[in-house]
Amino acid sequence: YAGSKKLDIVARFGGTYESAQSDDDRKEFQRMLAFVSKNKNISKIVVYTLDRFSRTGSQASNTIENLRKKGVDVKSVQQDFDTSSPSGQMMQVMLLAAAQMDNNMRRDKCVTGMQEKLRQGYWVNLPPKGYTNQNKNQAANKHKLVINNEGKAIAKAFEMRAKGYSYTEIEQKLKPLGLTTKENHIGSLLSNPFYAGYISNKLIPGEIVKGK
Repeated sequence: YAGSKKLDIVARFGGTYESAQSDDDRKEFQRMLAFVSKNKNISKIVVYTLDRFSRTGSQASNTIENLRKKGVDVKSVQQDFDTSSPSGQMMQVMLLAAAQMDNNMRRDKCVTGMQEKLRQGYWVNLPPKGYTNQNKNQAANKHKLVINNEGKAIAKAFEMRAKGYSYTEIEQKLKPLGLTTKENHIGSLLSNPFYAGYISNKLIPGEIVKGK
């Protein structure tokens, strides 16, 4: 694309996976903007598609408008229209808004799916402390959570607490066995319903589900 437009490529950005949901958290994206700001000879930012530039809708439109004021135009290989005209700029804004809508729909679909799995009794997040997921790349209903060495120490922590041991005593006695939780957090650890076979999650607030 650059060759056909007689553009000289002076830098490349990307090559690492970064979610396009929040531009503020994208290190490569921010590095690119900083590079463009420092180098006054930049006239174009070339992306494959606009949704790879950003999926933040109005935030992305503002970024592009600010770049345009500095003489830098964002060009898409797949959506190559005249962005110097009002109609072209409007088309760019519409495509960015569509990318944001698609992003929001994907997120809603993902959240709905996670809520359904949780209500069926399947854990969808990283395993709680003391467990290892042996099928971590599988769907939630195929996860296999097994107790690891720290989990065995946590089981002993439950037994010790039931016998009246203090959190300080529990930490001191079980740290050599692999318990990494500090005494001021042991109470929160032991109140996690997961260890009693139940699921609570912020995706299903107020609900307690019997786990699989």
